[in-house]
Amino acid sequence: MITITTNENFTYITYNSELYNKSNIAQLFNMATIFFIFPYLISFNNDNNYLIYIYFWLIYCLFFFFLYKIQGKFSKTEFILYTDKIEIKKSKKKFFFLYKEIEKIEFQIKVLSKGGTFYYIKIIKKDGHIHKCLRGEIEQEILGVFNIIKDNFEEWEIKNL
Repeated sequence: MITITTNENFTYITYNSELYNKSNIAQLFNMATIFFIFPYLISFNNDNNYLIYIYFWLIYCLFFFFLYKIQGKFSKTEFILYTDKIEIKKSKKKFFFLYKEIEKIEFQIKVLSKGGTFYYIKIIKKDGHIHKCLRGEIEQEILGVFNIIKDNFEEWEIKNL
């Protein structure tokens, strides 16, 4: 989900993939639950297996609960586009890029061998440093953020030539 706020001095973009990640975790939990039902049914014959399975089931549910809860902390990226710099916030980290230090901004596609595609926004500085500032699986959202950043960068280049 993308939220864009514009002001005279800056543009504030928030990209939050929390809902997408949480839906993937819920699907994974449901699929794994189906696979664990069969050993549960088989273990009714022996009392010791039944207790071990209950403890395992509790640990399994707690693991997915915590995994589901912490998704909000790791899935939010904020961009603040000023007239002369970009500020990127990921969880607790902040990155600053002056437009005069940036060589180019790229949109990159990475196809995984197991299936699936990731989309990246890369900022390449003039000194050769490469920073992948945003990664996601929904092309329209990543491309939308890329176009806004690229347009802002090109406007700065036109003003300062």
